Amino acid sequence: MLPFSRRGVLQGLGLAAMAAGRPAGAEVKWRSRPTFAPAGWLKHRIDLTADRMLRGRTPEYSDEMVLADIRVDMRRRFAEWSGDVSGRYLGCLALMPTGDCDTRLPRLAREIVAGQKPDGRFGKTELAFTTEAVSKPHMSLLWGNGRLLVGLVEYHDATGDVQVLAAAKRLGDFLVSMKDAYFPTQVREKSVGWGAPGHICFTQCNEGLAMLGARTRDRKYLKAAAEIGSQLDVRGKQHTHGYLCTLRGAMMLFEGSGDRAALDFARTRFDDLVASPDYLIYGGVPEYFGDNGVGKLKRDEGCSEADFVRLALQLWRATRDVRYLEHAEHSFHNAFLHGQHVTGDFGSFNFSDHGFRPIDGVGRAWWCCTMHGYRTFRDVLDAAVTTAGGITQVNLYLPGRSAAVAIEETRAEPGQIAYAIRAEGPLSLRRPSWAGAVKARLGGAPVELRERDGMLATKLARGQTLELAFTLKTRLQKRDGKTLALTDVGEQPTEAALHHGPWLLGVDDGIEPLFFGEPWQANLLLVGNHGAAATPAQGPLAIPSARLRFDYRHGGFPGTESVVLRPISEQSNREPGAVAYWLKFGRAPSS
Repeated sequence: MLPFSRRGVLQGLGLAAMAAGRPAGAEVKWRSRPTFAPAGWLKHRIDLTADRMLRGRTPEYSDEMVLADIRVDMRRRFAEWSGDVSGRYLGCLALMPTGDCDTRLPRLAREIVAGQKPDGRFGKTELAFTTEAVSKPHMSLLWGNGRLLVGLVEYHDATGDVQVLAAAKRLGDFLVSMKDAYFPTQVREKSVGWGAPGHICFTQCNEGLAMLGARTRDRKYLKAAAEIGSQLDVRGKQHTHGYLCTLRGAMMLFEGSGDRAALDFARTRFDDLVASPDYLIYGGVPEYFGDNGVGKLKRDEGCSEADFVRLALQLWRATRDVRYLEHAEHSFHNAFLHGQHVTGDFGSFNFSDHGFRPIDGVGRAWWCCTMHGYRTFRDVLDAAVTTAGGITQVNLYLPGRSAAVAIEETRAEPGQIAYAIRAEGPLSLRRPSWAGAVKARLGGAPVELRERDGMLATKLARGQTLELAFTLKTRLQKRDGKTLALTDVGEQPTEAALHHGPWLLGVDDGIEPLFFGEPWQANLLLVGNHGAAATPAQGPLAIPSARLRFDYRHGGFPGTESVVLRPISEQSNREPGAVAYWLKFGRAPSS
């Protein structure tokens, strides 16, 4: 995707002019691809979701299923959210096309454009958008139209299809025409308690309008995006997906127009969120703000975890404050990747008092989270490695390669994670806060890396490989947010969650079933009788270097047992079950 800057806007306009006359639906040559090609476990995860959307069954993403929210008389869950599925599907695959996208997406784009109503909307024409008539069906249509506008602009970014851009402009005009009706206080008051079809269905329209304004340089769309986004209410009990979409829209406005007020708004709201109880220990948020209480049937949502990662990356790009990059990384490795199911879908997981619990209906949200998760991978790939001023900068340690650098995870010593990095010329490497000691070797010999402002610098010649190893920091975090080192644990039980490097570790009942025999909640993990776990990979998404083994005393019988803690994201290797990460730790008695 072209950058949200004035230069990017001008580039987009020039490329659109070159593509003028290309009919919607013609086979395309994609002009927007990630600059960082994934490898290893990351490629497996991305391919898993792509395969789900292109070849998966039950439900199959057939043309009929995808377009049901455009053809309003068709039967499908959430079809009344007009454009929600079709917009997400079109946009996410246009930005990372694979399989038969060359022919299929143009066909879908043609069908979507043909379904647009005379006033520019998609969906039921009998819904009158006035202050007095506002209802849940109105909000549902607004939500879907907002998501579709984003998808149309993303498709245009990837193809230069001017007919799709024209449809996006007609839809943008519709949203501009109805916005004033949704400003009055009574609209917000009436929609309180509506949940997903609440007022955030209106405010999230700012994202597509900001993108459209940046591409067309038409200030009416930018002005409408600023006005609509400013209506976002305080967190309260709002749906987190719509709230975070609105903040991402504010960042789109800043990226496309330089609106500092939009940046300050998004930054203030984000900083407030991560300092609140709504920010969860694994770097995510609940489905609804205020619903993270333990012991209740509450859950997270894959879309919201995806939004959190994307918003944090936007804030990092805008400010270069590494704190936002680390928030994105923590959420990506834990909340986001845990939200991916073994089928490739993204979705929801129910909270328990100690972590996650199985649910009656597996929360594979094919109607939103699967596509939103795939879209997030694009932002992560774009952020992994950047180049400026002739310097290649590694921001996220992910397996893959760009034109400038290749990163491979290699076998590490216990308690470390290691990479082989190949590049040519100046290289700048982020020193993560989750890393302790850093060891580097070049040509088999130790080498000193220059450190400045949290970055490690070196220079490689063609054909050279830098061997880089980070010692993984381990820390415990209590429910009140306070942290302590394992060495600070005494003999009395301390309830905490264990972070090891960038990962939150837990116990998975699918691999460690005997740990969960009643009354397991009193199980005591013995600090001092622990170490790196030498266990098989157990699935393509496993992270063996991140595992720790602990001796423990079960709460129901005498003796000492052993259990392996592993990243919570590893549950993607199997169907959801119980994962406990709030555990009790105590110092092992001296012998």
